[in-house]
Amino acid sequence: MNLLFRQDMEPSCSYCQYGVSLGLGEVVCRKCGIMSSHGKCNSFRYDPTKREPDFAVRLNTSDLDEGDFALT
Repeated sequence: MNLLFRQDMEPSCSYCQYGVSLGLGEVVCRKCGIMSSHGKCNSFRYDPTKREPDFAVRLNTSDLDEGDFALT
């Protein structure tokens, strides 16, 4: 399943087609005015191009050595 284009997303003004980010956790909405970026209203329409996917977790390799990769 492609999580970026899911249609069952929890509504949030930060990725609504009517909202434009102001920064500092605020969004200007064409329907409701200034809203919190985590707010929501009944006019919500999901816009996948505004959603930022979570960053991938980095592997901690500081405690690995050459022996961990040997096939013996």
